[in-house]
Amino acid sequence: MPVDTCTAGSLLTALHFLTLCKKDEVELLSIAKWFVEKKGADATRQDQRDGTAAMLAFTTGKAGLSHYLLAQEKRQAAQKRNEEKEERKKAAAAATMVARMRETEESMAALLLELEAEERAAAANKKKKGGKENDGKKKSK
Repeated sequence: MPVDTCTAGSLLTALHFLTLCKKDEVELLSIAKWFVEKKGADATRQDQRDGTAAMLAFTTGKAGLSHYLLAQEKRQAAQKRNEEKEERKKAAAAATMVARMRETEESMAALLLELEAEERAAAANKKKKGGKENDGKKKSK
């Protein structure tokens, strides 16, 4: 089961439950580090009352565990903000690229229309000149 799986009603994760255990805080800290650093537990996850595991550890009197979890919460929140910022940059770059591609398409279409018009005009001129030459040949006979 993923480490960040929540209980149905209370939205508690493994980190939340860890803070409620009545074990030695050093052992709990070791387990918390394993959850976060090895299993990728999200320290920013909130329960139904918007409480994180760090807050719950603090309210249960586990200062060392609370300190560690709060540091991880801040680190992960900053990392998420940076990832979101990068995603927004990528989305903006993609939008700019699409706009440039549309402009290029429109320019190409306009150039093609212009080229077709020039070709039609050249064909019409050639036809006119051909018709005048034929008129001259008919008269000389």
